[in-house]
Amino acid sequence: MDPKCVSITNLGRRCTVNKIGVLFGAILISICILVMGMYFSYSNKEIIIRNQATAVQKESEIIFDRVWKVIQQQANVSDKYKDGFKEIYVEMMDARYESGGNFMKWIQEANPTFDASLYKQLMNTISSERASFANVQTKLVSVKQEHDNLRLLFPASIFLSGRPPLDIKIVTSAKTDKAFESGEENDIEL
Repeated sequence: MDPKCVSITNLGRRCTVNKIGVLFGAILISICILVMGMYFSYSNKEIIIRNQATAVQKESEIIFDRVWKVIQQQANVSDKYKDGFKEIYVEMMDARYESGGNFMKWIQEANPTFDASLYKQLMNTISSERASFANVQTKLVSVKQEHDNLRLLFPASIFLSGRPPLDIKIVTSAKTDKAFESGEENDIEL
């Protein structure tokens, strides 16, 4: 045996080198685990937000569909009521005055009155349904903002740099688009 290999000094050096190697390896493995954990965390968060955007977009479509169906149905009921009232009222007035000579009798009679509550209900429905739709559209914009922040801010941007931005659909009117395009809105008449 070589006396140098057996010496205590050499054995201590080998132990120190092994300890440094093990410590360096443990640090390297810890960093790899940390980086992988960050990647999976940010990736999962991005997928959650993307799925949330898809769900809110679908919710927006459902509410938009509901808005127009409810308004159309209530408007149809109001129109049917108006047409029915007009028909009954005209027939009733014609029948009163066909016999002749009863022209002033209508002053003493109770005439049917048109109930405008259906139109008030229709206006309330329009307001509440449009507000509901606006809320879900606002929520969709917020989800997109959250996704953009996640994709573009450090350190998540390192892991998500290849992810595309969300493509959301916001429903507005041609009048709104024109106003934002020109920067002017001059229609002040009701």
